[in-house]
Amino acid sequence: MYYLKLSLLTLWMSSTTLIAQSNPMSTEKQTRRQQEQDRYAELKANKAYTEIPGVALYKKTVRITNGRQIKPGDYITIHYKGTLMNGKTFDSSYKRNDPFKTFIGVGRLIRGWDDVLTHFSEGERGQIVVTPQAGYGKRRMAGIPANSYLIFDIEIIKVETK
Repeated sequence: MYYLKLSLLTLWMSSTTLIAQSNPMSTEKQTRRQQEQDRYAELKANKAYTEIPGVALYKKTVRITNGRQIKPGDYITIHYKGTLMNGKTFDSSYKRNDPFKTFIGVGRLIRGWDDVLTHFSEGERGQIVVTPQAGYGKRRMAGIPANSYLIFDIEIIKVETK
């Protein structure tokens, strides 16, 4: 009986070692995730940002008091630069010199954009920090790892009612 228990324990320990060795990215992913959460917490503590709980933080760097406020269903033209928390750019309409045009609040965009952009007006600039849950979540996208916080520097060029 003693040898059976010892053999089972040895088998369990070697399978655990194999699992850990076969998944070396798990520790790296956990570290990246913790660093992103820590950075998000730092930004959240910054009084310049406003929070939409569970969705995003945002701040306005250029405020316009007479610009047309974005409402759900509006058609907007927006320039943006999307980066990861580590500073790596994953997309930029500025780089393409082609502003993005879309409807807001109708489910065509990530939730972070749909929920936050209605706090901006035509002509305003700002930054949005989207949580993974309001971004792409567990899905990996081109240049974006799963469960990533996303930072967007934005400029609202035009707001139209269609």
